[in-house]
Amino acid sequence: MAHPLSSAHFLPATLAVLCAALVGPACDSHDAVHDAAPAADTALPDGAQADAALLPADPPLVAEGIALCYQALHGDVTVRQQALDTLKQATLEHPDHARAFLFFGMCSLSALVEDGTFAAFADVEPSLARAYELAPDDHRIAGWIGTVKVATARITGAGLDEAIAAMIAAADLYPEFNNVSLAIAFSPSFGLDTPYPRMAIDRLEAIGDCGLIDARCRNNPAAPHNLSGSLMLFGDVYARVGERDRALGYYSQALVAEGADSWPYRAEAQAAVDELDERLARFTDGDPMNDPTFFATGPASCRGCHE
Repeated sequence: MAHPLSSAHFLPATLAVLCAALVGPACDSHDAVHDAAPAADTALPDGAQADAALLPADPPLVAEGIALCYQALHGDVTVRQQALDTLKQATLEHPDHARAFLFFGMCSLSALVEDGTFAAFADVEPSLARAYELAPDDHRIAGWIGTVKVATARITGAGLDEAIAAMIAAADLYPEFNNVSLAIAFSPSFGLDTPYPRMAIDRLEAIGDCGLIDARCRNNPAAPHNLSGSLMLFGDVYARVGERDRALGYYSQALVAEGADSWPYRAEAQAAVDELDERLARFTDGDPMNDPTFFATGPASCRGCHE
């Protein structure tokens, strides 16, 4: 995405990499910071009660904001602004609570990339940075910060080398999770004359058995279609470099993965299969202006796994 675009298009399309990083094989963000959980009498995403039993309770306002954020991620986008307002207030009332900042950053990101709420951009990186200060052992946050640093550098034209290095360092901290963030940050954004689209493939191939060793690489109650959404990412990174058979294999798997029968985005996956040759031609013709939109950076950047 080095080519010039209007700010109305370029900003959400580029920053979508961070939201997609939330929902790749690492979608289980309801346990993202293991120092807190919603109170037992607060509405939770299905399946989160097991975590809540093991963790200290979130303050009620934080729990309310998190629940609203998930409600939007699960498809009810009408509550997104309410979620943002609640989480912002939660960060003010609980300035040392990591989950308040984590979810404020992530919910702001989803509002930006899926709803076009440009005002949310300013809250994304500072909120995630504060969350990481408060929860330095949760290296997933480093991956999310890395993706937004790369996206911001692509927008501003400043600090790109440092952002790339930060993304790679974050991926090395937690490959099973952050290699996905790296792939989403690098594959759609850099030209084929750079090493980064191929690096995205190499990093994803290195965690091909992630589902066997990390529960976050599977479907989960917070992201019931994690597998199908992630398989679309794999298909896109191979399509990006023109590897037809691999791309077709992953797009096709997205349609038959566990839970795919109830996945709201089957039509998008079927279109990727049916229009594969045109898709590959546009990705590889040297004209970035006509590149297809990655599934993980489009209007379903977050909901592609969560809804």
